[in-house]
Amino acid sequence: MLPFFAPNMTQSETAALLRPWFADLAGLGIEVDPVYFPADNFHDAWAAGFPLEVVGGSAAKTGGRLFPRRNWEDEDLLNATFDAIRYPIEQGGVFLGFNIAAPGISGLAVPDNAVNPAWREAVLHAIAVMILPDPDPAAIAVLSERLTMDWLKRWRDVSPGAGAYMSEADVTEPDVQQSFYGDSKYPRLYALKKKIDPHGLFYAPTAVGSEDWYVTDQIEWLPTQNGRLCRV
Repeated sequence: MLPFFAPNMTQSETAALLRPWFADLAGLGIEVDPVYFPADNFHDAWAAGFPLEVVGGSAAKTGGRLFPRRNWEDEDLLNATFDAIRYPIEQGGVFLGFNIAAPGISGLAVPDNAVNPAWREAVLHAIAVMILPDPDPAAIAVLSERLTMDWLKRWRDVSPGAGAYMSEADVTEPDVQQSFYGDSKYPRLYALKKKIDPHGLFYAPTAVGSEDWYVTDQIEWLPTQNGRLCRV
C-alpha cells in the first residue's frame, strides 16, 4: 500500500477514520500494519512517504483518463467503468489512481482560462502502465498500439467527452486537441498560437498546433523525434 495524506487530522483521528476499513480488509484476510508519520508541514510529510522518483524511461508506456463524476452516478455506467478500469490490470498492466476534487463539482466558480474542461468534472485521474519487456522497436510498437487502442479505448468509450492529463498521458492518444485541451478551448488556443507564433517556431508532439507538422521516418505507434520536422 502506498502512503497517503490525511490533511488537518491528528494521528488518532486518522486511525479512527481508517479502523473500519482495516477491519473490512482483515475480514478478507488482508492484514495491514500502518505506520503513521505526523507532520506539521507539507514538505516533511511528502518527503517521508514519497521519496524522489524517476519518471519516464524505455521500459514502460503510460496513458490516462480523467473520469467524470457522471460515471459514478449511474449504476450501469459505474459497473461499465469498473470493468474498463479492471481490464488493463487483468491483462498484466499497472494501475494508478488519484482522487480529484474538481471545483466544477463543488459549485465553486471557475475562471475562463486555458485549463482542460475535463478537469472541472473529474473525480478520478487514472493511469494505465504497459510494461515493455522487449526492447525491439517492432515489439514495443505492438504493445504501444494495444495500450492506446485496446486498454485506453475502453476508458474512452465509457467516458465520452472527457479528457486526459497531458503530462501523464498517452503520446499516441487519438484526438489530442479534444482530450488534452477540450473542444470548447482549443479553437481559441489555436488562434492564439497562430497570432503569437505564426511560423510555428515552437513545436512539441502534442502541443497546440502540432497537427500542422509531422516527423519523417517514423514507426507506427512508436513516435520519436528522430526525423525531419515537416509541415503537413
